[in-house]
Amino acid sequence: MIRVDLYYNKDVLYRFKLSGHAGYADHGEDIVCSAVSILVINTINALEALTEEEFSLDEINSKKGVIDCTFNKRKQGMPNQEATLLLEAMQIGLESVKQMYGEYIEIKNKSF
Repeated sequence: MIRVDLYYNKDVLYRFKLSGHAGYADHGEDIVCSAVSILVINTINALEALTEEEFSLDEINSKKGVIDCTFNKRKQGMPNQEATLLLEAMQIGLESVKQMYGEYIEIKNKSF
């Protein structure tokens, strides 16, 4: 199962961490893993290309299925409006995957 942890501060998403594999199908054929991966990777690429937001990829491990992204603490860890929009779009996409394949993905919202 893919676990998605979304971390919020004052209702603003400032960190996301994914871990695990869906187990929907064999490696290379798993459409759930592919959908989640492309949503997250596209968001990271868009953040780099379209915003001046500073963030760190604290961990990337494809074997474990881990991606951990946190916004720069220098700016109190809070993304700007453009980045927030991209993160909200990612969250909507992840929720859509969960609606269709809920037994393979778990999304937890954590507030601080």
